Amino acid sequence: MNVSPAFQAFAQEAPQHQQAWSEAVQALGAASALDDKTAALAYLAVMAGAPPPPLPAGAARRGGRPAPTAACRST
Repeated sequence: MNVSPAFQAFAQEAPQHQQAWSEAVQALGAASALDDKTAALAYLAVMAGAPPPPLPAGAARRGGRPAPTAACRST
């Protein structure tokens, strides 16, 4: 986990306050956690609105089909 220099200084200069802050953040995170069904529905909603991933190089010329493998290529 990357921690900003400012938060590192906060933790070094005021360790008790940093501990209290961390406990408060963890308590808020636990209190606002979504149940499994709601989390799954939120994930689907986000993915439904996301653009599709880009096609691999050359796939557009093949109509979106994957590239043939070595065993499938005709000689």
